[in-house]
Amino acid sequence: MSEHTVALIAGFIAALCTISMVIPQAHKVWRDKSGIGVSLLTWAMFLCTYAMWFGYCIRSGNVAGTISNIFTNTILCVLVLGLLRAKDSTTSAGIGVGIYVLAVVFFIIGILFPMPIVLTLMLAATIIRVPQVAKSFRTMRDVTPSEVSILTWWIGICASTAWVIHGILLPDYLFVITSGVAFVLAIGVLVPEYVAKARRAAA
Repeated sequence: MSEHTVALIAGFIAALCTISMVIPQAHKVWRDKSGIGVSLLTWAMFLCTYAMWFGYCIRSGNVAGTISNIFTNTILCVLVLGLLRAKDSTTSAGIGVGIYVLAVVFFIIGILFPMPIVLTLMLAATIIRVPQVAKSFRTMRDVTPSEVSILTWWIGICASTAWVIHGILLPDYLFVITSGVAFVLAIGVLVPEYVAKARRAAA
């Protein structure tokens, strides 16, 4: 089996995990009509970033990434809408429109802007999980309820691992760097969420 074939298989596994990871969080938010402990900023940045990845994958001819992003962006739109609905705020509609407009802008950037700009933004986008990490640490510190889906972040770790393999074999080091950082930050969400869960159970 050639490296290219293995890279393609890893890419499709990564794409499947990327699509799947958003579903448990979206389901939980819509089911419970609550986004407590879940960072809207993180998921809004996910939407904008994956919109840019979508443009980048179309531009670079990455089939696995393109297919993944069609589905992932659709589910992310649903999740962000659910979080806005859970906020029950008069400004939610305006915030939502702003987020979706930004996502379209980032998609256009991914397709049309000079590659150095796109690559710089892709690397900067590795921080999108940081607001959720911070929020999960506050949940742990204050021992407050959380609607964060543990399953979502475990699937995210699987996706990051597969994207790293995909990137190494292509080679495409943008995939390697961004997915490696995503792996570490996903752990940064899971650890405090598990600790908070244990503390709530002991209380």
